[in-house]
Amino acid sequence: MKMMKPCEEITLDFEKSKFVRLSLKDRMILRAHVMMCSKCHRYLVDSRMLDTWLAEGFSQQDMRYRFSESEKERLRDLLG
Repeated sequence: MKMMKPCEEITLDFEKSKFVRLSLKDRMILRAHVMMCSKCHRYLVDSRMLDTWLAEGFSQQDMRYRFSESEKERLRDLLG
């Protein structure tokens, strides 16, 4: 039985775990891999931080950027 997964599968499993519950075996494999692999550990930390930032940014409705009329006109010129 193959217990070690490559980093690509570990990061995919981590992202998948945000939406569905992984099996006990997959959770154990993920944890063991992350304890041994500093790159995957860093990926998990960064991914969680990014998720937090995005959630905070989208929850603050008044913080949305609004284009000025001159910016809108410039964009129309560039796209037109």
